[in-house]
Amino acid sequence: MVTATAGAANTAAAPAATTGSGAATATATLPSDAGGLAKSGEVLFSNLTRSGSYFNLRCSPQDITFGVSTSSPYVIEVDLYYRMEDLTTQPTTISAWKNFGKMKGDSNGNYTLDVNTLQLSPDLRAPAKAWFDYQFVGVTKTGDSVGNSGKISQQILYLKDCP
Repeated sequence: MVTATAGAANTAAAPAATTGSGAATATATLPSDAGGLAKSGEVLFSNLTRSGSYFNLRCSPQDITFGVSTSSPYVIEVDLYYRMEDLTTQPTTISAWKNFGKMKGDSNGNYTLDVNTLQLSPDLRAPAKAWFDYQFVGVTKTGDSVGNSGKISQQILYLKDCP
């Protein structure tokens, strides 16, 4: 499990992804702004976790579980947004952000979501190798954004075919 404390960089003991070519290896270091800020200026998210550093369309692992916590009383929903950085193009092509969907909350400010590669937008599953970038967005009961986490980029490697 890769974990970070909001507002501070943290290198967790998680294996790097093996790509076979040595290039584009996912790391377990989350950015210092991973916890993001609420519009009030307070750190919005803590305990950011993910179950792995790579996943694959046609082989295992095909799933990554994401987790995040918030103590903001205004957040009643957390959505996971993602984009792909296609590593097969030069220069690298980066897709627009897509909303993967609502995370499951436990009513104590903890949210989790399982992401399977087959659930990714079909047009974004096409590259042979890509970074799966993501961020969390806190949502109020009226559907407005409270704030979002930092953009967590080049941390999860997506492979279309088996290595």
